Amino acid sequence: MTREPTLPAVEDEGLGPPQFSLISLLVAITAVSIIFASYQLLGAAAAFILALLTVAVAAHVIGNSLGTRLRDIGNASKQVAHAGVKQRGDVSESDLAPVTRLHHVASLGRPLVVCTGIGAVAGLISGLLLFVWANWEQASWSASSLGVAAFIFLGGFFGFLLSSFLQVGMDALVQAHDAEKVDHSE
Repeated sequence: MTREPTLPAVEDEGLGPPQFSLISLLVAITAVSIIFASYQLLGAAAAFILALLTVAVAAHVIGNSLGTRLRDIGNASKQVAHAGVKQRGDVSESDLAPVTRLHHVASLGRPLVVCTGIGAVAGLISGLLLFVWANWEQASWSASSLGVAAFIFLGGFFGFLLSSFLQVGMDALVQAHDAEKVDHSE
């Protein structure tokens, strides 16, 4: 009876499956119980806000923990020699992508302000039209002014968002087109 030689165990430094302790389970059950109790005592809006806050805090803590573990795993270098494969220190300039201008910080300028203003005016008009269409008879000045102010903010925000995305996207497309011209001319 001969034994075949066994290979030494290779340590895998991956994340592995998540593991929960009894304390973390009890903390989660307590948090859910507090949210249910707030629904009974304070109402649906307060329970929703508390649940949203709890989920946001939990997501940040879990993300920070996972990010730290992944960074530590990524920093640990494995010395595996493969034939014909370059090591980490053997990188030449031709192996890297060309440097882009997207990392430069610059003001987006007057078009951003104009688009934000146009978005705010569009929000004002749509807020007024929706207010008139939805409940003209039951509206008070305070409720209607709050609703119109919210629509102005949302319109301005979406105008800002759209104009900044379009401007950065157009800059990236122009740079890619310029790089393509340089590649074809060589």
